Amino acid sequence: MATWLMSRHALGRQMECATRSLILALAQRLGAKRLVGEYLPSGVRDHYSRLGSRTMQVRAHGGSTAVLDLAGFEFEKTLIAVKEG
Repeated sequence: MATWLMSRHALGRQMECATRSLILALAQRLGAKRLVGEYLPSGVRDHYSRLGSRTMQVRAHGGSTAVLDLAGFEFEKTLIAVKEG
């Protein structure tokens, strides 16, 4: 399990796509078949759906659970260069 915390000011600047690509590449290397995201109410409700996940459960407090299947997933190209060290 990992936590992804990102400022909403970074959203829409390709940072979420670059971060998602890193997370998905690592998950695939580890043999994961899907990722499950837990959304905590913060004002950016559609974050996971904009990244290709499907909502599985919505809770009364405004949170939700989303799933992204990794089979056949295509990575989005961004202008952000990522170098692993």
